[in-house]
Amino acid sequence: MGFDAVVANIEGAMPEGQVYQGYWVQDQNVLNDHFGMDTDLKLLSTMLHKMGMYLMIDVVVKHMAATTLPPNHTVFTPFDEQVGFCCFCWITDYNNQTDVEQC
Repeated sequence: MGFDAVVANIEGAMPEGQVYQGYWVQDQNVLNDHFGMDTDLKLLSTMLHKMGMYLMIDVVVKHMAATTLPPNHTVFTPFDEQVGFCCFCWITDYNNQTDVEQC
């Protein structure tokens, strides 16, 4: 639908591209301040309800992002311990569906 990340992401450009899409999350509990504050989101929801519409927010909890290798898990919120994460690997062949799904 063309919407951008609602939660706090890594900021700026990375070697893989610009960070804006919600898949490079660092804090699942904080809104991306480029979109306003908590009160702005609540007001948007209230105004939509008054017009008979609803607000749906899609949060991608399985995607957290790091700027270092190995990842510094202490910067993630609320998943700040390595035990909460699976293996770390890069997708090396986007034509290999197993590689895409498991890395």
